[in-house]
Amino acid sequence: MSNNLNLPFLAADLKKLESSLLSHLDSRLDITKIIGSHIIESGGKRIRPILLFLTLYAFGAKQEDANLAKLACVIEYVHNATLLHDDVVDKASMRRNRVTASSKWGNSQAILVGDFLFTKAFELLSDLNNTKLMSRFATVTNKLTIGELLQLQATPSTMTQAIYFEIVQAKTAILIASCMEFAGIYTNQEEATCATLYDIGLTLGTAFQLVDDALDYTADSSLLGKTAGIDLKEHKVTLPLFYLLDKATSQEKEQVQAILHKDTLATQDVQLVQTYMTKYNCIEDTLTLSQNYITNAIDKLRTLQNNEYINTIIELSQFIIKRKY
Repeated sequence: MSNNLNLPFLAADLKKLESSLLSHLDSRLDITKIIGSHIIESGGKRIRPILLFLTLYAFGAKQEDANLAKLACVIEYVHNATLLHDDVVDKASMRRNRVTASSKWGNSQAILVGDFLFTKAFELLSDLNNTKLMSRFATVTNKLTIGELLQLQATPSTMTQAIYFEIVQAKTAILIASCMEFAGIYTNQEEATCATLYDIGLTLGTAFQLVDDALDYTADSSLLGKTAGIDLKEHKVTLPLFYLLDKATSQEKEQVQAILHKDTLATQDVQLVQTYMTKYNCIEDTLTLSQNYITNAIDKLRTLQNNEYINTIIELSQFIIKRKY
């Protein structure tokens, strides 16, 4: 698998998912369809439903099962709800090369449509009549909210690597972990297997976010779908910046700290930090740690089923580290 996802054998599943995501937006209010379709049709890699489908099929689910698309909808609705909420909190103007919903229709509308997607996810999941899935889903959505609150409270002065990794797991990794765990639960796997799937997903999700944090400083904005250096401009301390603050000279560290405490950052501020990161190999170190997580996940995947779907998850794991967007 290259820098692009190409999974033709999942084309029918993903097409059905796209149709379902839009069809379930129906309500008495046009705004849910307008904003919901705006965020959903903006694309994205669909990593989460792809992992869900692959894990479901690895453990014997049948493609004709209509509930599979519904379960994928649950995951994607929650993911997109968090994006709508994140863009309000972060005051973001662009997402996936589109104007954010909050910029176009206002914060209140974006927040409430995000809430609509959350509640619609619960409604769809309840249709499956699986109490174990509902219980785990409630826990996951609670942890997602805690992760958002942790990030909201964190400042450059109070952020630590321990808090950073807690936020990474709560905001990003846990939903990817859920894709794999939910597939195990839905196909009636033993508790130990479901726990392993969750652990693999959490590891992959952590690696995914580390790559995102590296790309924020290096990627082409047109590929990334948002302005490069946005984390720094939003005063978010991520792993590349932790590495820089650990390696920089006292004078360089003072410069970086001063930039972090500015109300508004100029382009040259971002460029200076990027120069220092190149000097100290901060991006390479971040990607190396991400690769370590990927290797760990692959080792655990090899202890599970030996079939084409698990092998594709292994290939997908390598895509996470090689991607440019």
